[in-house]
Amino acid sequence: MTQKKLKAGAVDLHMHSVFSDGTLTPEELVGECVKHGVRIASLTDHDTVAGVERFIRQGICSGITAVSGLELSSVLLGKEIHILGYGFDPSDETLLATLERLRAGREKRAEAIAEKLIDFGITIDITALKDRYRGKSLGRPAIADMMIEMGCVADRREAFERYLAEGRPAFVDKIRVDAYEGMDIIRKAGGISVWAHPALNAGAEGEEMLKLLSDHGLDGVEAFSAAHTCREASMYAELAARYGLYVTSGSDFHKPGEDGKHNPLGSRSYV
Repeated sequence: MTQKKLKAGAVDLHMHSVFSDGTLTPEELVGECVKHGVRIASLTDHDTVAGVERFIRQGICSGITAVSGLELSSVLLGKEIHILGYGFDPSDETLLATLERLRAGREKRAEAIAEKLIDFGITIDITALKDRYRGKSLGRPAIADMMIEMGCVADRREAFERYLAEGRPAFVDKIRVDAYEGMDIIRKAGGISVWAHPALNAGAEGEEMLKLLSDHGLDGVEAFSAAHTCREASMYAELAARYGLYVTSGSDFHKPGEDGKHNPLGSRSYV
């Protein structure tokens, strides 16, 4: 019997919806998956699972395999890293309590950013912003979008480069969970943990960080990421094999038509 193989692009395990910093609803994302030939997919919004059930339900209706997912803001060796969780129970109480703590921290961060922007003549209606993102993950892109609506900046790029990026005058850091704690929470909720786009965060410490995570029970590495060069993808695929980890792929999709750091669905997805 010949084993069938999925073609490149048929698997995309990293995408975002309106529940974090994407522009599409979970249902619209499933539609994009069908359009681009993605047959196995996961919605991995930042620090929230609010859209997961809708994504899975629409996936069933549309004939794709939709997997529960999230992208957890974490820290290891003083560096921010993102841990992708897959296949967990989205109603797990410990997981939800952790995400609520992160959600509250994001709101406080938004308030602090808004206070800093006042010094530049930009007054964000923080109450309206929080209402708009109630039940969602409130991040800097949401603040940038409100600044665009107010006519303060032309686009998100300008908002970040002038005010919101690290090192810029309105930057405020966010709270994160310890990477080991995050992996434990995902595991106890019945899921597996994968290190997202490691080359973005690790620098020269990539293998050291991967070994630490692997020793603590990391299950996989997103080697084939839209954020990676071919060389980086190859390196992390080899490291994954060395440490006995799964290799996953994802576009880090946020909106239709984008390229660069965040690519169209299915791009740079190999099996």
